[in-house]
Amino acid sequence: MDFNSLDISENSRVLTQLGLKYFLADPEPPKPKKTSSPSTPNDQNASFILPKNIKLKLSKLLRPAYTLWIYAGFTYDLSIEEVTDRKRLIRSIVHQVHDKLNWPQGSITFWPVFNFKNDNLAPDIQLFQYGLEQIKPIYIFCFGKDAFKTLFPDQDFEIKKFYYGSYLVQALPDFDQLLPDNRELKNLVWQTLKKYTPQ
Repeated sequence: MDFNSLDISENSRVLTQLGLKYFLADPEPPKPKKTSSPSTPNDQNASFILPKNIKLKLSKLLRPAYTLWIYAGFTYDLSIEEVTDRKRLIRSIVHQVHDKLNWPQGSITFWPVFNFKNDNLAPDIQLFQYGLEQIKPIYIFCFGKDAFKTLFPDQDFEIKKFYYGSYLVQALPDFDQLLPDNRELKNLVWQTLKKYTPQ
């Protein structure tokens, strides 16, 4: 099984149940919210200053989950409404993991490892650590060298298991490397995810 040619635009219900509606769904007008979530990173900490349109979306993802998925471009993807090829690819992967591997609903969430600083993306390990402490995943799936080097600055990137403190991290190719249709890497990701299917 790979991620080729799957159209899942009709599956917004599944994505919502997975807690990924605001990141993966087609663009929709944001719903106003008068008060910020108490679980949103503290604005008084300079490292946690986030654009307002991102804070609401993050509040939907900050919850306990079986797996935490990270990649360097996540914050950028949250900041735009356009449904890009990368978003479509991630949507497809998430759907197939749920549908074909029968992962329980709510078993996947995302959290930033990069943040905007002076209009550019830069590693933000404190923001990542904040989310990690709230999400408490069993496994972390780290897609791409840039995200990996944020967690492991002194190690070489390889497609294998690492430990970040007590957390098992599975390093995987960057989502962009899977585009437009790198079937070899897609299959590598798929076979790896199969190994982590909850029993």
